[in-house]
Amino acid sequence: MKRFVISAVITALIITAYSVLSMADEGALKIVATSGKVSIKIADSKEWVEAVKGQAVAKHDVVRTEADSNAVLEFADKSSVTLKPNTEITIEELVLDKTVRKVGINMPVGELRSIITKVDTPSEFVVKTPTAISGARGTVFYVMFDGTNTRIFVTEGSVDFSNANGENSVVVIENMSSIASGDGTVGEPRELTGEEREQALAGWLGGAIAEFYTPPEGGGNTGEDLDAPEATPESTASRT
Repeated sequence: MKRFVISAVITALIITAYSVLSMADEGALKIVATSGKVSIKIADSKEWVEAVKGQAVAKHDVVRTEADSNAVLEFADKSSVTLKPNTEITIEELVLDKTVRKVGINMPVGELRSIITKVDTPSEFVVKTPTAISGARGTVFYVMFDGTNTRIFVTEGSVDFSNANGENSVVVIENMSSIASGDGTVGEPRELTGEEREQALAGWLGGAIAEFYTPPEGGGNTGEDLDAPEATPESTASRT
């Protein structure tokens, strides 16, 4: 009898743990805006299909924008990632619940903007390219990879920026930029010129979220579409 009870308890714990992990992933990330041709490749699939507004994105999924195309992906905590044309990202880590936020994005080509809301739980938000690793908490930053070098530009907050091996790390603060080269070197942060700043901020599709996220009761996501009101990246982060 005791063995049966112990077995039943262990089974219940396993089911509960699995459910929590599923809730942390399910509904944690959605596509909230697209322009032009945007495709998604579901994890373990070899086929690209058209990405549509409201579509859920899960761990190991790949999202791609083609020429003259953009996409905005929104997390349950109202953080967002915007993709410029000819950009591809893979969601390598995706855990978002009341206890932790852990996001890992791999971008082998293209440009993205990350708008990260501040949270009270442990947070790890990382964007990787072939030449750099960018890690941030609550901040707004832009990552551009041209096939050889990775440039980062921060408009609010700060980002730990290193080469692909996690070495030669620098801290890039507001209104500063740095470049990680293909040879592993990372440039000292410097302020962009007016023209460089204008170029970095041009051409981004809207979709920033203005209000702070409050998790629903039970720690799960409501599953409702997360439509994005108009807001600027800087005003979004400052409200958090």
